[in-house]
Amino acid sequence: MFTRPRRPSVAASIPRCVAVVAAALAVAGCGGEMADESATHAAADSASRATLARTNAAPAPPVALTQERDADVTGDRVPELLRVTARGARPESLAVTLSVRDSGGASLYRRTWSSGTWLARIDPAVLTPAIADSIVRRRVEDVLGDAALARAGAVAVDARAVSWDVAERRWRESHGLADSLPLPADGRDGVMVAARDTTRVRALVQELRKQPVLSWLAGDGRQAIAWSAAERRFVRVQM
Repeated sequence: MFTRPRRPSVAASIPRCVAVVAAALAVAGCGGEMADESATHAAADSASRATLARTNAAPAPPVALTQERDADVTGDRVPELLRVTARGARPESLAVTLSVRDSGGASLYRRTWSSGTWLARIDPAVLTPAIADSIVRRRVEDVLGDAALARAGAVAVDARAVSWDVAERRWRESHGLADSLPLPADGRDGVMVAARDTTRVRALVQELRKQPVLSWLAGDGRQAIAWSAAERRFVRVQM
């Protein structure tokens, strides 16, 4: 006896359709959430790269170093204000200025040089910005360190340095060049010719031997000055 197959009822097929549709929607929802999450990460990565690019492109902050101390460098038992500053965009090209003022604020000495003189003999291949910065900061601190100040008689006074200083003073006065400005090449030639061991120089040497000395590292050697009451100024005492 032939038996006709039973047709599924409509009521039985509906749940299966609903389940299929729900699964499809769930998959679509997950895909949307994943797409949104990927887009969010991509935007964050893009923002991070943009921030990094701006950071790398931004110029380094300017360097501004200052050291001060009070010390009697004129021998009158009244302390003067000693100040050294270093200003510029990079450690290897700072303008370094040493100044001395009396207790009333009057300027007694001012000299400026480049921080590059402290780095001239260092191999550029190893002179990283961090190393240059460390060296320059240490040199600035040393300018007014304890080793920079010597009591009277502790530093030999070089007569050649004194004669050079006297000749340089004359040249600057005759050409209207301030002490704070560097001596040009023709000025150095003129001073070299004019520097002589004169009576004035010998008298200054005797006076300066009784004065305290302020010295600092400049390039390969040290600059050293002492106060002369006769000249009313600091005089160079070492070459």
